Amino acid sequence: MLKKSLFTFLVSLFLFSTNTNAQTDSTDLDLYMTDAVLITALDSMLFNSDTYEQLNLDFAISDSVTFSKVHIDLQTAGAGYSLFKKVYTLADLSSESLLSGWDVSIPFGNLDASQSYIVAILVENYDGSLSATITKTLNP
Repeated sequence: MLKKSLFTFLVSLFLFSTNTNAQTDSTDLDLYMTDAVLITALDSMLFNSDTYEQLNLDFAISDSVTFSKVHIDLQTAGAGYSLFKKVYTLADLSSESLLSGWDVSIPFGNLDASQSYIVAILVENYDGSLSATITKTLNP
């Protein structure tokens, strides 16, 4: 048990010590930061470009025949609470311009770029069956 805890600590230390954004977990999801989106003058004051960037999630819907909904949950790593939690239907994705072909792109807004984030998605089929949860972690 002590060896496992020590190994987990060392791996965590390694992952959090890098200066560039590193992704772990699923290769089906792409979680990344871009320049902060500043719409108003207040945004320019609130979202300092040195601290805040826009967090984005991209993924493809691979089974377009049975896809009904996608459940999305975004958390700050280690915080234990959701920053964003929503269920999108195919119609929601289309009406909110988040769907291009079968590629989904969801901007989560301007967030602290020095934090680690975890996103989890779960695809629901028309028959109500759920796929396995897919997670992606973005470390600063």
